[in-house]
Amino acid sequence: WSSALDYLLDWQEKDGEEVPYRANEVRGDYRIEWTEKAKARGFKYVDRENARPTGSMTTAGLAGLMICQSELWGSRRFDGPMRQKTRDSIRDGLAWMQRNFSVDENPAAPGMNWTHFYYLYGLERTGIIGRIRFIGEHDWYKEGAEHLLRAQEAHGPWWGSNTVHTCFAILFLKRGSFRTD
Repeated sequence: WSSALDYLLDWQEKDGEEVPYRANEVRGDYRIEWTEKAKARGFKYVDRENARPTGSMTTAGLAGLMICQSELWGSRRFDGPMRQKTRDSIRDGLAWMQRNFSVDENPAAPGMNWTHFYYLYGLERTGIIGRIRFIGEHDWYKEGAEHLLRAQEAHGPWWGSNTVHTCFAILFLKRGSFRTD
């Protein structure tokens, strides 16, 4: 888990635009919001030279960071400085998502329509694993579900009856992820 965490931390953009990140916590009817300074730092495809961060890779990176954090929480290796570095990385990744949020397409991935449904599933994983209801002002699940229901074809599937896209759409709607702790 430590090696995976180190890899993910190294994979994220090293710097980003300073932005106010709107954080929130929602438990039942209770909701609290606050603003933190953050640097909008996303994740990109690692095997593509000159690649820019995308929504699909940022959600994948965030979900991975959250899983590593959960698995390492009680470990001596996950000391105070590493916890802070991980927390900052997650906050900055969420700030990137807040800045680039969309359910209509994979953010920052023009022309990569085939990654849209994978991105939505990554958004679901990030939201559920991180117990995040809002990304900035966006209720990610409500907006994503409404988008998918509008985009669904009359006979059931999504995007030209593509099985893979249909599976990712169903996983988003089902909220297929869960926390292990």
